Amino acid sequence: VTMGNQQAQATISADKIEELKIREELGRIPMDKASAFKQLRMSPELLEWLQDEELFQCTENNITEVGKKWKIEQAVDYPHIPNHTYYETYAHSSRNPEAIPSMNPRWGNEINKEQGPKKIVAFITCFKELNNTWIREAFCNQEEPNFFSQLVDNDLHLSDLAMQFHWGYPIEKYNIGWHADGKNSALHMAIGIRGKRALHMSRVEEGHTAHFQDPGDFYVGTPFTVRHAVEYPECSYDDRVIAVQARFLFPSRREKNALRSTDMDVDAMMEHVVKTINNS
Repeated sequence: VTMGNQQAQATISADKIEELKIREELGRIPMDKASAFKQLRMSPELLEWLQDEELFQCTENNITEVGKKWKIEQAVDYPHIPNHTYYETYAHSSRNPEAIPSMNPRWGNEINKEQGPKKIVAFITCFKELNNTWIREAFCNQEEPNFFSQLVDNDLHLSDLAMQFHWGYPIEKYNIGWHADGKNSALHMAIGIRGKRALHMSRVEEGHTAHFQDPGDFYVGTPFTVRHAVEYPECSYDDRVIAVQARFLFPSRREKNALRSTDMDVDAMMEHVVKTINNS
């Protein structure tokens, strides 16, 4: 146990620690669904190029000013560990340079998302172009268009960006928050920009596994269909963890209603998506 975690434990009652342990145990009960996970690594040159964005280089005193364009806000996912700092920003990575009305992935309220940092947008755009064949096979394989195929047609897959910054006390052991994402993570990418973190997953066949992500690692998967949690080490701002999450960008409620609504068997679709990703 790190010194920071020992200090955090000292401020938590024994009953609260037992509650957290029970929540952790219940939270990692696996879902009886298929899931996909592929971890990849970019070149050192590409990583250095991505890291050069101002948002990833700014000082602690300037992070809220630099991130203002992308609705930066301080999140509190671990209220019992007040010395862990977590900021999140919201943007889009579509080719469309204009702001896109969408939903806040955390709160569900409608917000206008500006296009994200240019180099992140370029990286995701290139990834989508190079992997267009299996992406369309995964989501556009039906004769009739559906909600997800229309999102792909409109370049809204992997277009909802959440850029996350963590530093301070560690998040580990029974403090990690097990959960499954919403439908916007039917296709998901996470990019490690700085620092090191670990993705924990709980699956029926594989059990509980941990996948460490260094800067330059990125993975593609379906966290909509798997229980998972993220571990963060103790670190200073200079060694902060920065990760970019890319999901389906769901439009605002008004525009969402304009898309063709068909009766979808989401479970069947996800089985096909998982199989396609795993075979890609």
